[in-house]
Amino acid sequence: MLGALVANKASPLSRIAEQLGAAVRQATPEMVEADCLRNAANRWKYVAPESLPASAPAKELSAEPHAFSRVFTGAFHELLSRMLRDTIASPSADELASVAADAGRLLIDAVASAPVQPDFFAQVGTRMIDADGAAFAGRYGGVIREVLVGRRILTAAAPGHRPTTADGKQAARLRMAAVATGGEQQTLEIDAAPYGLSSAGILVDVPRAVGATAAPTGQRTLSVADSTAALERSADRFIGVLFENQRIALPARTRVLGIAATARGAGRRATHALSRTDGHLRLSRLRFDGAG
Repeated sequence: MLGALVANKASPLSRIAEQLGAAVRQATPEMVEADCLRNAANRWKYVAPESLPASAPAKELSAEPHAFSRVFTGAFHELLSRMLRDTIASPSADELASVAADAGRLLIDAVASAPVQPDFFAQVGTRMIDADGAAFAGRYGGVIREVLVGRRILTAAAPGHRPTTADGKQAARLRMAAVATGGEQQTLEIDAAPYGLSSAGILVDVPRAVGATAAPTGQRTLSVADSTAALERSADRFIGVLFENQRIALPARTRVLGIAATARGAGRRATHALSRTDGHLRLSRLRFDGAG
């Protein structure tokens, strides 16, 4: 297993949910890997979710959250492999445990400080570089950058210097205000007509746009207006994915046409619901789906 990880190849470590994958394979074999539910040793690269289908067989990438998550899962597996291979000539199991703990710390620190925005993968990736500067004086920063640029999560303009402890601490301080703002909510109104609904619009609660102060280091900075537009596109596509995957429950006696008509069969598959609010329809979550 250690050799496979160092080579970034499939192993018992990379094969996620083997038994669940075997069960799903009995009904829909095309929706899972051949030997597990999903494999962390993959080659998926980031593309805009808006350009992807709502669902697809396991051999393809889709905008369905569980399927799309394979992009970052694969990047993290590759990152762990590179952190181990590039810093230790012949790693042992104990050294693997130590490097894995470092990688986990960087990921947790990054997720905790990254504002929830449409470019969340990039936000997390850049904050991993910041966290490395603060915690490990830039020991892994170059590897993180190379892997995430290779996966198209970060652009080639992402930070290329070796971050220092001071860099990491300063970056963390500069972004604290943006993170706090990112925890606030705003309501967007999404056009309901394309979904075959006759209401004035669909109200969706999303994180508040944070603008340039939260842009990843070396990435193109966005104004608040640009960030809001990106949130609107993401919210619109999210609603479309929910409808296409029959995940939205509609209010009784709602007239629907087109794609929204598929929601009639959502039933217990529904993870979200639309409710009437002053001529609008408000989207709310019913439950999380862990079986996708």
